[in-house]
Amino acid sequence: MGVGWPIDTKAKKIEWDEYYKKAKKFYKEERNDNGWWRALNAIKNRIKADDLCWTRDLNGNYYIGRVLDNEWRYSNDQVNKQADIVNYRNCRWYKVGEVDSVPGKVVNRFIRGGTIERVKGETIREFSKYLYNSISCEPHYQIKQVETDFYSLIHSDDCEDIVGMYLQNKGYHIIPSSCKKSTVNYEFILKHNLDGHKGVAQVKKGEVDLYFDNYTELNSKVYLFTTRGKYIGKPTAEITVIQEHEIQSFIDDNFDIMPDKVQTWMRIYNQLNNI
Repeated sequence: MGVGWPIDTKAKKIEWDEYYKKAKKFYKEERNDNGWWRALNAIKNRIKADDLCWTRDLNGNYYIGRVLDNEWRYSNDQVNKQADIVNYRNCRWYKVGEVDSVPGKVVNRFIRGGTIERVKGETIREFSKYLYNSISCEPHYQIKQVETDFYSLIHSDDCEDIVGMYLQNKGYHIIPSSCKKSTVNYEFILKHNLDGHKGVAQVKKGEVDLYFDNYTELNSKVYLFTTRGKYIGKPTAEITVIQEHEIQSFIDDNFDIMPDKVQTWMRIYNQLNNI
């Protein structure tokens, strides 16, 4: 695993002190490149042997890798310079698959993250160890039982699907075209099959807060769900907060009709709980 930020040198091998002196002068002092030290500090100091890391290629395939030692390296070879990966660590990689094989929390770091991002959370750490053991066919990591977070495994789209199915089970029909519109305050529009009243739903995954005041002017029923955020303000009679235990019970009671991806992550979630 590696990053760019090359220096002007013809030497095949250089020591850290030489690299740091030249890179600091060029990237920090001359170019004011704030990303340089953040990435290099991770490569040189923060990442340790046996740490697990994720990457993806240009075709959307994801890989998991294990850092093999604690040595920072610099390569001036042409292949490294062309790939802009001159600062690197030795790593053993395994192909995992496309996005539906990767935890949502990992995928999100590629969307919003920098060159190197730490992915926090016990569930992701233990899942990554579990996956590496499975895919490498070697029990390299001891996996501990943790209080796993199912929502850190699934994607935001999966979360929306589950809530949408939950509301349909309550007698609503989702209007498909409304799911494609760029609306700020809700994901989709619903109509109830008994009296045709309108409803909207907002679903957020992660530590995203929802504010009741954003929904008081809507002429409809409002259903809100955030997995790790807070509900802020005073709700009106038209606003309903969907509780996490309600969604969990719905998944358990209707497992056979859950989307394939949700079923897969639920099985993994249960395995992690029972290790």
